[in-house]
Amino acid sequence: MIQSRFSHLLGNVPIGTTIPRIIHQTFGTRELPAALQQNVTALQEKNPGWEHRFYDDEAVEAFILSQYGDGVLAAYLRIDPTYGAARADLFRYLVIYKIGGIYLDIKSSFSCPIDEVIHGDEHFIASQWSNQKGERYEGFGLKPQVAQFPGGELQQWHVIAAPGHPFLHAVLVAIFEGIHSYRPWMHGTGKVGVMRLTGPLMYTLTIMPIINEFPCKIIRNEAAICLDYSIVPSDGHKSFFAAHYSTSEVSVVRLSNGLAVMNWAYQLSRSFRKLLKKG
Repeated sequence: MIQSRFSHLLGNVPIGTTIPRIIHQTFGTRELPAALQQNVTALQEKNPGWEHRFYDDEAVEAFILSQYGDGVLAAYLRIDPTYGAARADLFRYLVIYKIGGIYLDIKSSFSCPIDEVIHGDEHFIASQWSNQKGERYEGFGLKPQVAQFPGGELQQWHVIAAPGHPFLHAVLVAIFEGIHSYRPWMHGTGKVGVMRLTGPLMYTLTIMPIINEFPCKIIRNEAAICLDYSIVPSDGHKSFFAAHYSTSEVSVVRLSNGLAVMNWAYQLSRSFRKLLKKG
């Protein structure tokens, strides 16, 4: 198990050997848009032997407080609410690390019964994209930051594992480290900032160097286990959210007063440089 100054926040979670038959999903409120509700209902009906647990924002915070305590909740709340996606990222790792099972984005689905593709003894399932030429998600996840890994980034819109898996321990302490050291002028805002702090870049760069050290089933892509990334084409899922974070220039992490002043100065100089370029 990788140790860090933040490891104590996670407590003592035994390493499990079986993936529990539990599906975890989250959305900001309990009232889902019709398309998302239909997606959840279809998932439940297709998998009657699996328990389905849904968490709105209030339930997420209650889970973190009850299962991990004040320290982890404080870290979660330091992520600016503009970035609901980053908060959802942190929650998915926390819930699967503590309880295990399947975390699945609310817009995602299985096209076949889960029992046909997941048997429970896989410990952890790691998947990349169908991103080669001519494939469904051609070009997805092939970012320069993960070019050293053939196939590109690992998907984390689904997280499938037994509880206590060391990969998720490593991911969580990496996020806590990242929140502590985050500087918007260094680490970015918007989509880039989220991908680096909680999203697939952080996930991939944390797991890939240790992927052969712990039990894991590596599948070529999501199609190998009947996963569909989104029930709507392209970026249509963004319409389900009041304000999408991808172009935001707000700091991903809430800053102390001193750092906020430094960020204000940085943003001011950045705006000034943009004006000079336009002139």
